[in-house]
Amino acid sequence: DDAEMTYFGRAFFDEALRREQSLWSAYASAREAIRAREAEQGYEPSDPQWWVGESMERELPALEKTLFPGRQ
Repeated sequence: DDAEMTYFGRAFFDEALRREQSLWSAYASAREAIRAREAEQGYEPSDPQWWVGESMERELPALEKTLFPGRQ
């Protein structure tokens, strides 16, 4: 109850976004980290989902250039 982030929030924002090159790859990395953590702790899989509309999917590369300058 006193955590600053959920398990997924920490895996995505605090861990994966620091090392990945895109939002999609950060999501995929965080999802795998959550799967491993839940399995290790005996939890039922939460199966985090990602959905992006067509317009945003087209805009993501430009957005990622501003979010991850020099990493692309």
